[in-house]
Amino acid sequence: MNGFGRLVRRVIERVRIERELAALPAEGAADFGSTAGELAAASRMKADVPERMGRMAEKLGAAGEFAGVDRYRVLDMARVCDRCGARRVCGHVLYEDGGADPADFCPNAANYRELVAGQA
Repeated sequence: MNGFGRLVRRVIERVRIERELAALPAEGAADFGSTAGELAAASRMKADVPERMGRMAEKLGAAGEFAGVDRYRVLDMARVCDRCGARRVCGHVLYEDGGADPADFCPNAANYRELVAGQA
């Protein structure tokens, strides 16, 4: 299948998932510890956002603190990460051990540093 066919399949699958989440009753979303709106927003994020956030937390020495952060803060940080315009430099730093300082490009760097400082 060509690239266009794969794109069409992904769009159809995304629409199907969003419809299912929209039909999810509040009790069903509560089973996930979330709301239907939060689940729908999470479903639209780039697939690598959780991994990038975990790697960035490790890079900045906040992995332990990040694991204990409340879900609302994680969702806020994930939305920022998902919309970040520095994906290329971020990937270089996280996956190729690039030398850039995350504070120079990561919009969540201050959040991670607050976690390390115990200000979360």
